[in-house]
Amino acid sequence: MATRRTGEIDVPFSLWRYAVLGLIFSLIVILLLTIATAIVGAAIELPGHSERSIALGLQYAAILIGAALAGKKAKQKGIAVGCLVGAFFSLIQLAAAYSGGTVTLFSADSLLRIAGSLFCGAVGGIIGVNF
Repeated sequence: MATRRTGEIDVPFSLWRYAVLGLIFSLIVILLLTIATAIVGAAIELPGHSERSIALGLQYAAILIGAALAGKKAKQKGIAVGCLVGAFFSLIQLAAAYSGGTVTLFSADSLLRIAGSLFCGAVGGIIGVNF
């Protein structure tokens, strides 16, 4: 089991702890980005059917930022930590959408969103560990 030295005590490395931290931060970021987008959207007129694209961009940005924070805190295994952040975020999103009856779990759109979330999480984890 990997450990990280903290002063005189070896603390076992936990992917879950950093992934949950990144998930919480991602949820805060998505909330703030949504509020900012609503304010900007009220001030200017958005073209046609852009809401879906904006929501997807906000989701990926929040996952990227949360995974980067988790990777920075973890200092190792950024891809794994970031992918977990993306997976947790996707599970929460799919559960909310499925309970509302707006999505089927294994549609091509849902699978592409999950893949995009995992990719953004992995990239965010890499960025966090290396910067």
